[in-house]
Amino acid sequence: MIPGVNAPPMHPWCRSTAVPYVGKWRDKFFKEREGKYQVEVKEAKLQEKAKNQMKEMIESGKIKIEINPEKQNRHSLGHRLYEEYKKRIC
Repeated sequence: MIPGVNAPPMHPWCRSTAVPYVGKWRDKFFKEREGKYQVEVKEAKLQEKAKNQMKEMIESGKIKIEINPEKQNRHSLGHRLYEEYKKRIC
């Protein structure tokens, strides 16, 4: 490439670059393959399969769903301790 002849003028501190014109083959290429590779559909099927497997395991008893009150109510214990410390400091 020769600057000013078959390329735009090049400046010493310019960050621009020259990109070749390749015609309209890119548009044709992507139109022909539109919808051929669908990642979203595969992911949706995998998620649905995992969801169904989880439901089956819960119904069969392999996975037990129990709510642990100590784990669920930790915030109330933490808040009570916070209030006690706050009273001591003030």
